[in-house]
Parts: sequence; C-alpha cells; structure tokens
Amino acid sequence: MSPRDIRGGIGYRYVGFYGSLIKTVLKNSKAEVFWYSHSDQKLIVISSGKVSIKKKTMLEAILSAILTTLKKQKRLIVIIAFPYATHPPPVTFGYLFSLMILSLVKIFVPNKIKVIIDDIDPPVEALYAFSEKEPPVLSVIFNRGIELLTLKLSSIILVHTMSFKLYLAKIYRLRKDKIWIVPCGALVQYIKYVPPKAKGPITILYSGSLMSVKNIDKLISAVEDLRREGLQISLVITGSIVDVIPPKWVTHRYVKDYLTYVKDVLEKADICVIPYPNTKLFWNYTLLTNRRIHGCWQTRDIYQTKRSK
Repeated sequence: MSPRDIRGGIGYRYVGFYGSLIKTVLKNSKAEVFWYSHSDQKLIVISSGKVSIKKKTMLEAILSAILTTLKKQKRLIVIIAFPYATHPPPVTFGYLFSLMILSLVKIFVPNKIKVIIDDIDPPVEALYAFSEKEPPVLSVIFNRGIELLTLKLSSIILVHTMSFKLYLAKIYRLRKDKIWIVPCGALVQYIKYVPPKAKGPITILYSGSLMSVKNIDKLISAVEDLRREGLQISLVITGSIVDVIPPKWVTHRYVKDYLTYVKDVLEKADICVIPYPNTKLFWNYTLLTNRRIHGCWQTRDIYQTKRSK
C-alpha cells in the first residue's frame, strides 16, 4: 500500500506512523490489513498481495474484520485514531457500537483481539484549546464520557509525549504501564536530513489550519517585523483557511499528498514553528522540549531571535 492510499491527513501521525505499521505487518505473507476511513466509508483490505476496496459503515467494517479473523483463527489488532474516529456526531454512535462489540469479543477470546487507542488530540482539551469561548458543558461531558469509555476498554493507549501519559493516567485513573509513548516524527526515513544553514535566507514553516485562536496572526506579524528589518525570511503555511487570511508575501499551500509534502515542504523548511498560545494549550511548557527536538519553535522564540539579532 502506498502512503498516498491512506486518507485522513498528511502529518507524521496519520500517514507516517500508520503507514510504517502497515508495511511492517505486511512483511508477514500470511497477515491481513483492514484500513477503514469513516470520511468516505471505505474499507481497504490487503491480503496475499491483493487489495480490495468495499463500501461499508464502521460497524460493518469492524464485524468484517472480526469474522474474518476468527474464521481463519488469527489474532486481530485494532488501532483506533481517537478522537477522529468519533466525529461527526452520526459516526459517534457507530463508533460506540463498534467499540462495544470489540469489548464483548475480547471477553470470549481475550488472547485473539487487542484494541489500541491512539489518543492524538484529547477531545475535551482540544475544545478548550481551540475555542474562542468556554465550550458548552454538555459537549464537555459528552466528549469526556466517550474518551473515558474508550480508554477504559482499550488494551493499550498511545500518546505523543510523557506529559500526555502522566496527564491521562491522572485524570482517568489509568495504569501507566498501559500507556505507551510514540512521539511525532516517527517516519524519519522519509525525511532527507539537511544540515542547518550557517547563513543565507531562512524558510519558516507552520503546518496546520489558519485560526486566530492558534496565534497565526501573531506568527505572521513576527515574521513580517523581521522582514522589515532586512532579514531574508519567508513563511510557508500549509492547511485550510479558517479565520485568518494570509498576506500575499506568505506562501500558502494546501497539500493532500504526503510524499509531495515531505519533498516540497518539509525538506525545504529551516524552522518549523508552533505558535499556539500558552493560555490555550496548557501543556505547552511540558511539550516545549519535545518540540525543539523535532525542530519546532514557539512564536516567542521568533521574537527572541529578533532580539538576538
């Protein structure tokens, strides 16, 4: 399967991590892979080098994978991209039914099925992080309940960083040994290493939606100030426009193809910036070290760069 066949995003998490897992599993000639995307309701089945695509609901896809696995007396590992597997609302009910069925089957054949939850963006925390106003109480309760049920019924939970691990373990009273850390940037073999520049123009990259709540306007302003002072800096932004319209000097791209994104965007960027405000992303300080490891700076680092010049 080509990474181009995997829908749902171009970031490391969606294509890189899952694509690597699929390739690893398929090294076993007897293994089968079921890839389901609720956005287009397609189930891709890879078996014995053959690929079939079927139109199915999430519940039908889960049942198909379970029945095929039990019939062939194999083991089934289910990885759920949470919370993206639960939205929009009509999909939520299908997701909950699917989760319940997986849990029931686990009771009868505990050694045959494992459910792994990849908790990419905790839904309640995302509500607070990216909402201009206080999120509705009912929405918070609903999403908190779904996440609690999901995490409790899982075999293993995957998170980005140690801060996420400790946070989830505390608020949901989970065993820490149940939570595994798989950091972003797990597909480094696809990224060509380019040594840092000693001089010359600099390209700054922000990858994500253009939202004022994410401080994108401040990022643009900071880079614009540096450009006025004579620094050769260009800003590249990838992602959909929400409420911030980038000026003409900003290069705005919307890339769906992951490999093109790597070659044309990631490899050509000198600095990746994450401008989220501390007031919105409360674990910001904890993640700062992790972000710098992956070449990501915060907006205030850009201001610091300006002062150091």
